[in-house]
Amino acid sequence: MKKKLVLLSAFALLFAWGCHSDKDNQQDFSITPDAGTSYKTGDAVAIKLAFPKDAKVDSVVYMLDSTRIASKKDSSAVSLKTDSLPLGARMITAHVYQAGKIQDVTTNIVLLPAKAPEELSFKVEKVYPHDISLYTEGLIYADNGFYERRRLFRPSSGCTCRRAI
Repeated sequence: MKKKLVLLSAFALLFAWGCHSDKDNQQDFSITPDAGTSYKTGDAVAIKLAFPKDAKVDSVVYMLDSTRIASKKDSSAVSLKTDSLPLGARMITAHVYQAGKIQDVTTNIVLLPAKAPEELSFKVEKVYPHDISLYTEGLIYADNGFYERRRLFRPSSGCTCRRAI
């Protein structure tokens, strides 16, 4: 029983020590833009790292989705051109080097198209008969007509091809 109590106490001590925060050794850095900010393709994004005046930063390396985009030795802004970037969410990371240690500060942006997609409409011109016991597996336009590849709803059924229009 005594061994269990000692073991349990040791485990609790290790757990408490493992959860200990090293906050006293880390500086309070912040990065802009705020997480989730949206930009349109072609917009320039100003990335800026803010840190306390008493912080002695050796250098800051800026990454976009794990690709290095810039490095600075001060808190001046980095301009990110978005005209050739793929659309969607992009992760921005600043690796802050100071006194032989590294601290990462991250944010993300969402890159949207510069122009909204054009909304198309349609009009049904003519309806053609279709065998509802089959499903269309493919539709091909060739020789001035549409050809429909169709199959039964059974896994082992073969497929047929017929001129639809």
